[in-house]
Amino acid sequence: DIDGFEWLASSDNANGYVVIQEDSGNDFGERTFISKVEIGTPLTYYFIAMSGGDDNTRMKNYVAVPAGSAGSPNTHEFSGVIDLSGMLAKDSSGNYMASAGDGQSKRAAEAMVPIDEKIIAMGLQAHSINKGVISALRGDRGGQIYAYCPSPDVRYGTRRRLTQKSRLTTNELAHKAHKLSAEELQLGEAEDKLDEVAFLTRKN
Repeated sequence: DIDGFEWLASSDNANGYVVIQEDSGNDFGERTFISKVEIGTPLTYYFIAMSGGDDNTRMKNYVAVPAGSAGSPNTHEFSGVIDLSGMLAKDSSGNYMASAGDGQSKRAAEAMVPIDEKIIAMGLQAHSINKGVISALRGDRGGQIYAYCPSPDVRYGTRRRLTQKSRLTTNELAHKAHKLSAEELQLGEAEDKLDEVAFLTRKN
């Protein structure tokens, strides 16, 4: 389930880039991605971050910032994107290119910055962070604000290669999954259905 879809202008690609944000109740957490827009070509998605999920081991172990603010394991939600590059861009004289109160000048400045030189702010609503100082200050939930700078891989469309250790681990997991019996697969499907029922019938 896509909750956020933000288009970003960039000097290195006339079609720009998109940031995609999830809010779907995934068991192991929500994800956010970035992709270069290329017309007529399948898009390549680059993973940015992942958070939340009632089966996420961090959530199960009540890991949260601020300390002591973790509640019951629950979903998180990536929400909101702001391209800060237009507000930070300067001309050759060292003057800011955007003017206060002039949104068009900010947008024009954003389009003059390549994607791997941008700073992109993103919001995260963490529904499981609702105890401790969050509760004491009567906040409904905690969260984070990211300041994200895309890597050159995003700009040039290169894929990161797995290390030898990562490849071995991936191959071992794939081999184990292939050997699962029909009974084990049915048990896994039953657990997924129970998780779905629990999510749909949970109290707000």
